[in-house]
Amino acid sequence: MGSAPTGLIEEVKLQSPQSAAEKLAHFGGAEVAAVLARLSPGFAQEILAELPAETRERALAAAPLEYARQWQRNALYAEGTIGRMMEPVYAEFPPQATVGQAIEALHELVKTAFITYIYVVDDDERLLGIVTMRDLLFNEHAKALRDVMLTEVFSLHAPTVLENAMKQVLDRHYPVYPVVDAENRLRGLVAAIGMYVTANSQGSKHPLMLAFVVFMAMVVSCVASGLSGAMVPLTLKRLGFDPATASSIFLTTATDVVSMGLLLGLATLLIR
Repeated sequence: MGSAPTGLIEEVKLQSPQSAAEKLAHFGGAEVAAVLARLSPGFAQEILAELPAETRERALAAAPLEYARQWQRNALYAEGTIGRMMEPVYAEFPPQATVGQAIEALHELVKTAFITYIYVVDDDERLLGIVTMRDLLFNEHAKALRDVMLTEVFSLHAPTVLENAMKQVLDRHYPVYPVVDAENRLRGLVAAIGMYVTANSQGSKHPLMLAFVVFMAMVVSCVASGLSGAMVPLTLKRLGFDPATASSIFLTTATDVVSMGLLLGLATLLIR
């Protein structure tokens, strides 16, 4: 997939789906795909629906397989549902795969995608369980994923309306949720922050304040990530633990807690 100018991406973000589609219709498939890949899944899906059929086909043909397949899959669901907001699943493995094989695959995956959990699926793509990074790091490499995965997995159903999905996750604090269909087949992932921002932006009377809240949450999250990245390894080394093995667990937790907590907290205080 080609790259798109940053200015074009930012310009598209500020337009309606119809206006964005009109602008992108004059670009090549690779450029259109590159722009859509940088947008929120729901907004990208709205633009795809507005694009001329020829432009849409060019974009799908030029996009990486996981993006093209996800966009086509999302189009099957109605507007306003979780299914329209899904992102591709990268860390997907069969139950017989070993911990060592998963770790080896992650070495390449983390270069292009942010991986939170490992998803274990059968030959029909039915979700069997998930493996946390902690369990992946602290188990023997020869163990099969079926022996270390968590089988009681909370998931969202793709046809669920966003408002109802938000109610389902009120007492759950996960950074990302797996999305399944009626047959429990893994269809994609949806980020908690993406759900919250989308829900608040629909008909919001405070778009600028919402943008400020998201911006501040991102800035502080980056600062917290940097401080944790410097302090956690030193602390672990002083306590006698191997920083290379254990640091990622604490770094991921700190970043998730700060980003999600600050986003929800600021939104509650500032947006009425």
